[in-house]
Amino acid sequence: MKQMMFSKSFAAKIATMALFLGMAQGVSAQQFTAKIPATNRFVKITSDGVNVRRLPNATSGKVMTWNSDGGSIDTYTKIYFSDTEGKLYRANSMTGAYVEPFHPAKNSYLPVAANQLDSQNGWYNVLVTAGEYAGNPGQANAKFAWVKGDFCKVVDVDRNADPLTSLTVPITKFWDGENDRMAYGQKIQFSHVYRRPDGIKVIAKADNENNMVSVCIPFIVNNYVLVARANVEVELRPNMKGVFSGALVKLENDMGDEELVFKAYVKSKDNMLGKAAQQIECAPSIILTKLLAVMCPNGVIPTDEVYFMGKDGKCYEISYNANVTGAGNAFQVKTLSFGK
Repeated sequence: MKQMMFSKSFAAKIATMALFLGMAQGVSAQQFTAKIPATNRFVKITSDGVNVRRLPNATSGKVMTWNSDGGSIDTYTKIYFSDTEGKLYRANSMTGAYVEPFHPAKNSYLPVAANQLDSQNGWYNVLVTAGEYAGNPGQANAKFAWVKGDFCKVVDVDRNADPLTSLTVPITKFWDGENDRMAYGQKIQFSHVYRRPDGIKVIAKADNENNMVSVCIPFIVNNYVLVARANVEVELRPNMKGVFSGALVKLENDMGDEELVFKAYVKSKDNMLGKAAQQIECAPSIILTKLLAVMCPNGVIPTDEVYFMGKDGKCYEISYNANVTGAGNAFQVKTLSFGK
């Protein structure tokens, strides 16, 4: 399971300073930024090896991927149109850079351009995004291109559906290495999630197998539910004041980078994880704010787990990178406020 990390950039440090200043002053109001798709239509890719093109025809240039090298820690990729941008992105035997056709993954969802929802000559105008690597984030770009309708299925967002009553959220989500797939725990209707006095909904569940607490915080943004997750290590401190506390701790990851993680502390060993989960759900704002600094760095809600209700009555899960260059007006920025 991935470890949620806090950015080390200067902007992140300023945000952290502001965060702790707010806690020191006892401020309970919190604001978050969310980016949601501007469109109400997606296409689901139904085949492997599907080409995406600059224009809505089979003779137009393909979308290609340029890889900066063969797979170092600094690897990054860019996508480009083969017929108009090929000279800008070339293979290089010295650096290991190479090019290959871009194929969106089968079963992935691509947003359809909000100003071109209908197909043109059987093709859909969609946003495609280059892959991004953890070792070198912020390098990916995006382009609007065309995919043939024969290789995709249209999925429309139900704008009349109320996420509060229509959507369910998996309490836990983790990678099942044995079966090489993502696994989901029990699902809970959004309206049944505990709502704190400050308005934030928190789900915390003891994970006895991995000796931690899984925390899930879903945010409703228009017709979408954006989910932030974290795995919280729990430490026994029998001599501490009070029964529960939490703190931000700096750790060094496997890549040698410094991470800021949230750790929980409990006084009693009896049902340690279960009690920690209960305490996290109803923790005072000064503690929850620390956890949210890790789950939503810089106050930005992640977009790697997003749900919506389709017009066909089904719940869909999508993920997207809303911070890439070239996305234009594909995403809307929303501000959420909680507390006073």
